[in-house]
Amino acid sequence: MNKKYLYIITFFLSIAMVVNVFASISGRSGATGSPTEGTCTSCHSSYALNAGGGSIAITHNIPTSGYVPGSSYAISVTVAQTGFSLFGFGFEALTSSNTSAGTITVTNTTTMKLSTAGNGRVNITHKTNGGSGTSPVAFSFNWTAPATNLGTITFFAAGDACNNNGNEFGDYVYSTSLAIAPSNNNTITTGNISSSTFCAGQTGIAIPFNITGTYTSGNVFTAQLSSSTGSFTTPTNIGTLTSVSGGTITSNVGLPSVAGSLYRIRVVASTPSTTGSANTSNLTINIQPTTANAGSDQVICGTSTTLAANSPTVGIGKWTRLSGTGSFAVPHFLILQLPDLVQDRINFYGPFLMEVVPHQPIP
Repeated sequence: MNKKYLYIITFFLSIAMVVNVFASISGRSGATGSPTEGTCTSCHSSYALNAGGGSIAITHNIPTSGYVPGSSYAISVTVAQTGFSLFGFGFEALTSSNTSAGTITVTNTTTMKLSTAGNGRVNITHKTNGGSGTSPVAFSFNWTAPATNLGTITFFAAGDACNNNGNEFGDYVYSTSLAIAPSNNNTITTGNISSSTFCAGQTGIAIPFNITGTYTSGNVFTAQLSSSTGSFTTPTNIGTLTSVSGGTITSNVGLPSVAGSLYRIRVVASTPSTTGSANTSNLTINIQPTTANAGSDQVICGTSTTLAANSPTVGIGKWTRLSGTGSFAVPHFLILQLPDLVQDRINFYGPFLMEVVPHQPIP
């Protein structure tokens, strides 16, 4: 009888040892909640994700202007749950194509370790009992940004708040993510525009520009036209160029039908988002003048006659002598008294029969 009791006691002690070891094992990679991955709820499944009133947070010392390629930063993943005393976590840093970005460095080998998930992503997770302590518990390590600008990097983290009861039940799991943009020290300088005067609706304008810094594949440079007062509050896009280097954009959108002499053009980039400086000289946009009609030709047999023309919709009409010796005292009046004209043939001259000067009176 005593021997039977001994076997029973040994059996239950063995189960307890296995359960305790399982409850405090190292963190598993590939469970950060990143794209195509699950979280720790695959094992700690008592409650839904992010349902326990606790929290997980990623903090860092990366400047608000973004990460600088090749620079190292301090990262912390903090897991909190009131009344709990054992915590775990997993963390990844991924590019937009979901591959590992930068280098993670363990700063406390007693509590954390690196591992590679089955999808090839590098993880940092807790070690056995590495998250033991009073809530909240922070796991701190270093992350070195990629050597080149890889665009926005996203941090993914999942954390466990364990009740330390020797099994997986009754634990809470939380997940979070944080997008980190690259620091933008890039510049774009718009060059000289070959002409300073253009017509409404005009296209084919060559807009040269130079750049500094690094732009990612698929970046689009866009030429933008200011308002007639030179403001870029609501610019008009007039042409694009997909490139990672400087060049020339040829406008393919017609210039607006708003006359002005203070227009400017600048170039902006999409990835990373960069706003360039405008060209240094004001540009003028004129509205296309309309044709005015002076009626049929007249032969003057006396010393004077009256020529009457309709007012052009855009521009100011001007009478012009095509032949003879007559002259006009006020050539831009639309109704003219013409003295001292003998057999003079007078026409109203525009694109063909009338000259129209936009935006300014004719002296």
